[in-house]
Amino acid sequence: MSHDDDLFRQMAENNPTDKATPKDETFGTASHVRNVYFCPLSGSGIFLNYSYLVSCDHSQDFTVLTLGFTSHSIVLKGVLLKPLYFELMGHLPKMIYAVEVRYNGTFDKKKPIVNEIIIANN
Repeated sequence: MSHDDDLFRQMAENNPTDKATPKDETFGTASHVRNVYFCPLSGSGIFLNYSYLVSCDHSQDFTVLTLGFTSHSIVLKGVLLKPLYFELMGHLPKMIYAVEVRYNGTFDKKKPIVNEIIIANN
């Protein structure tokens, strides 16, 4: 049997690689899609795709950030949120968790701390 005949047989069997097809229904590796996960103190979070982030406003003292996605509005309240604002502009954070205010003293004083996440449908 020639190489062409073998390829034709494999294609006729709907298996051009002639290898067992995986039964797993998930992708083997992560894609280049960028999502950000928000987890409020309640523990019930949401992830949203960065491609639907339309705007991000900040208060004058950078204690409140308001993110406008096409489907949701997210409000982040905390301290030192200016670096987080610019990270969000670059689509860098993967996960943003809220922490209780009483634990603020245990974190690095130079890094952003989110104390409240408010998620609302548009």
